[in-house]
Amino acid sequence: MRLNILLIFSSFLLSLSPHFISAQAVSFNVKGGLNLSNMAFEGPDAVNNSGNITTGFHVGAFVELPFNNKFGLETGLLLQSKGFKSEFTSSFFDPEEMDSISYSGDQTTSLLYLDVPILFKSRFAMGGMNLIASAGPYFGFGLSGTRFFEYTFEGQQYEEESVIDWGDNGDFKSVDYGVMVSIGVEFSELILSASYVQGLANIETINPEQNTTTHQNIMISIGFRLGNEE
Repeated sequence: MRLNILLIFSSFLLSLSPHFISAQAVSFNVKGGLNLSNMAFEGPDAVNNSGNITTGFHVGAFVELPFNNKFGLETGLLLQSKGFKSEFTSSFFDPEEMDSISYSGDQTTSLLYLDVPILFKSRFAMGGMNLIASAGPYFGFGLSGTRFFEYTFEGQQYEEESVIDWGDNGDFKSVDYGVMVSIGVEFSELILSASYVQGLANIETINPEQNTTTHQNIMISIGFRLGNEE
């Protein structure tokens, strides 16, 4: 249902383009910056409602299709990290002790996605700069990921890493989608912005009918306008 709504909204935005793209120049920009990522968990198997924030990055290239001097449509390719941190507890059976032995530590899940945002963008002049705001859906695909474990056992510090397996029978489903909202300022070619990304896709693979796992991202970006194409 959520995906259907996003697809309808995206199709509506794209359908506006041929009719409302103005004679103004199409513009291009690139941006990159810091990601503050987390994941939300719901359901009977969820230990916590959310994890802890982990830091990452994003980098992307975009094209802006203007309707007029204030409104337009922006889309492009966005490579960005997602994931979360949390504490964990594990155990194993020790045949010598004939007992179960537990240990605990910290784990960081780091995921890399390629997202395609489709954003309705507005721009308003304020003195010597422009205030910009945008909102719309995004669609993404998981490219790679790892889980990194740090724990102490019997006085020794250990580190382990495992590779994320994508797919319905893996660690996470690879397809993601959701909504993105951004606000920022433009100083000529320089663009400063902050964005919030809320995943709507349930990427949970363990009993997804009852358990839900979604992405949450805060993006702090610096970008540069590359020029216009007349």
